[in-house]
Amino acid sequence: MRAHIRLTLGLALGLAALAAPATLAVAASATQAAQAQSARSGVDFRVPGVRIFSRPDGGATRVGLGYPGQGWDIQSTGYGTAYTCDNGVTTTSWEHGRNIRTGVVGWVPSCNTVIV
Repeated sequence: MRAHIRLTLGLALGLAALAAPATLAVAASATQAAQAQSARSGVDFRVPGVRIFSRPDGGATRVGLGYPGQGWDIQSTGYGTAYTCDNGVTTTSWEHGRNIRTGVVGWVPSCNTVIV
């Protein structure tokens, strides 16, 4: 009986040790998948903290922020209110899309995205 308990306990500990690296591998592969998707979309945020708005208007509700490396999946483009980006460029061209890393959907002025 005692040998059976030791065998069962040893087997359980061995399986737990095998599961930990697998969990880490899944997390790492999810991060790699997001980075690969960002590279495939070909568009990213130009600077840290790009505001994502609920509509193509700088006075609209901010629904999120975008950062370089997160990727921006453009779903459509359109015109909205004039917006001046931190680089001094003013545009009325807006992009409706999704932050690939966070999943936030909204509008970003085109002067705040770059082709990668």
